[in-house]
This record gives sequence, structure tokens and C-alpha cells, in this order.
Amino acid sequence: SLNVNGYRGWRLTSARLEDFYLEAEFQTQQCAGKDQYGLVFRAKDYESGQAYYLAVSCDGQYKLTKWTGSGIATVKDWTVSDFINDGSNQLNRIGIYAQDRNLTIYANDQKVDELSDESLTSDGYIGFFVAGEEIYGFTAEVDSLSYWDR
Repeated sequence: SLNVNGYRGWRLTSARLEDFYLEAEFQTQQCAGKDQYGLVFRAKDYESGQAYYLAVSCDGQYKLTKWTGSGIATVKDWTVSDFINDGSNQLNRIGIYAQDRNLTIYANDQKVDELSDESLTSDGYIGFFVAGEEIYGFTAEVDSLSYWDR
């Protein structure tokens, strides 16, 4: 992350998925508080940023937001999970199962939440993001990004 203002830097794949399970392994370096990383899914295109963002923070919480033509909105606000490894130099496997409007969140092979949202139900690109809030140059390495299409 080049800034500490929450700006999301993302990368997307060429795959467009509608109903799927998506997961990635993230390895943090030095991080603190709400420095965050996670999955991008059902992204409209490569430029606009319109998509869902499943974030995990360095203080052991997760959050789901969406960016639509109406702006950014919170689907699920920051929530603590005992299944997320918090702090610097941690490995976390984060997953999302998306079927129609139903979204199930996983952390380290454990189900942590089930949500429903109708905003972005059509197919879209997938990928990952990073956003620094505390540490300038915050880095989370992605070891693998895998998906299973329905």
C-alpha cells in the first residue's frame, strides 16, 4: 500500500464468475490496526472499482463492503473473529462462497458469517486488494488465489 489513507489497490483476474467459492492465502508483513487486505469479487470492470470487498484487518476483524454506482456502502461492519490470525507476520486463508444474493465468509477453513445482499448478483471479475491505514508501505503477499465455479 502506497498510502495510509485506506486507498484500496487491487488486482483482478480475467475470470468472470457469478456463483462460486473463492479463496486466497495472505501473508502479512509488518502491520497494525485496520491495515487490511482481502478478496475482490463480482467486479464490474477493471477500472471503476465497483465490486464487493471482503476485508481482513491486522487486528483480527473482517468487513464486507460494496462499491456500486451509488457509491461505497457497508454490508457487514468490522467484526472480530477468533478464526483470524491477527498481528504482523501472519498467514490467513480467506474465502467467500457466493450464490445469487447469499454470501458466506470463511477464515482459515472456518465459517464466520452468512449474509445476504442483492446489489451485485451478476457475474464479475475476481481478485485481491490491500489498503494501508496505519503502516506506510503495508504489504500482504498472496500465496495462492483459487476458485471453484458453480
